[in-house]
Amino acid sequence: MKNWMILCVVFVGISCTNVIYNKPDNLISKEKMTEIWTDIMLGSAAKSLQTKDLRNYKNLMPVILKKYGIDSVQFVTSNRYYTTQIDAYEKIFEGVENRLKELKRRYDPKGAELDSIQKNYNLEPKAN
Repeated sequence: MKNWMILCVVFVGISCTNVIYNKPDNLISKEKMTEIWTDIMLGSAAKSLQTKDLRNYKNLMPVILKKYGIDSVQFVTSNRYYTTQIDAYEKIFEGVENRLKELKRRYDPKGAELDSIQKNYNLEPKAN
C-alpha cells in the first residue's frame, strides 16, 4: 500500500507541471510498460521476504530491465513520457492492477474461493 501512496504522490507532483515531453524514439509500448510495472510491483513486495539462507532480496530493477531487453535510460524516458500522457499512464496502471489481481486469484486458492462466494451473494470485497 505504501508503494501506491508513493506512486500517487510522484504522479500528482509530475502531473502538476506544465512540462510536456516529446515522444522518445525508443518508446516502450503501453503493454510492455504494464508488464514491467507489474514486475516492479511484485519485486517491491518481495523486498520484505527472505530467501532460504536468510538473505533479503536486493534491487531487482536490473533483473527486470534485462528480462525485457531494455536499459534504464529507455525505461526512464518512456515512463517520463507516459507521465505527461495521463490517460495512457492511467491505463497502464489499471492494467497493472488487473494483472496483480489475476495473479492473486491464480496463486491464492483461498482468495479465489472467497471471490466465488462474493459473486454468488453479490458482496463487495473489503478494502485492505
